[in-house]
Amino acid sequence: MAVLGRPAGWARTAWSRPAACRSRRCRRRFLPELIRLIWERKTDPGRVFDRTLPLEEAAEAYRAMDERRAVKVLLTV
Repeated sequence: MAVLGRPAGWARTAWSRPAACRSRRCRRRFLPELIRLIWERKTDPGRVFDRTLPLEEAAEAYRAMDERRAVKVLLTV
């Protein structure tokens, strides 16, 4: 049986593991709320970011993520 036009196995695999937020729509939906929680110090960004660099080193931050030396880099002002 298909679920919302998807193959039968889709529903079982999609709901049996943690959801990932990989689409632009998903990021646009959750990113503003995440930024607000960080700004208001209601969540610890250290749980998300594994490296911190100044804004001037943004190019290095992207290089580090591209080369898998960092998962997420927090740029500070």
